[in-house]
Amino acid sequence: MDKGLLANLEGTSEFKLAEEIARELKNNFGIDIPDDEKGYIAMHLLGAKLRLNARADEFFMISHNGAVEAARRILVLAGEKLKTDLMKDDKILEGLAVHLKPAISRLKLGMEIRNPLISQLKNEYPEIMRVAQSLE
Repeated sequence: MDKGLLANLEGTSEFKLAEEIARELKNNFGIDIPDDEKGYIAMHLLGAKLRLNARADEFFMISHNGAVEAARRILVLAGEKLKTDLMKDDKILEGLAVHLKPAISRLKLGMEIRNPLISQLKNEYPEIMRVAQSLE
């Protein structure tokens, strides 16, 4: 883990919780957790709080406006390919922006993004998934 990122994480309450978790693992199972791993635990805790906690949002430095702009660009490009106006409904824009904020933050931190519903989505919405892949 980047030392600067670890130093930033060490000042968070999530890192303190990660230290407690590490202490419990050592006490109960004899497992030593290095500081880097405590940092990753803290990042996951922060990521889980991202939608609910403005402080986590500041930590990741992704503004809502930035997520809205990214969502807007995606919807315009996807709409062109699908030959439909995806921007006509503000709820679509807002929903995508809310969905993108934690994803962008995780990508900035080098964290993996997994979607347990991806197989189902590919089966139910093949054209939309094809368009999404073409936007990469």
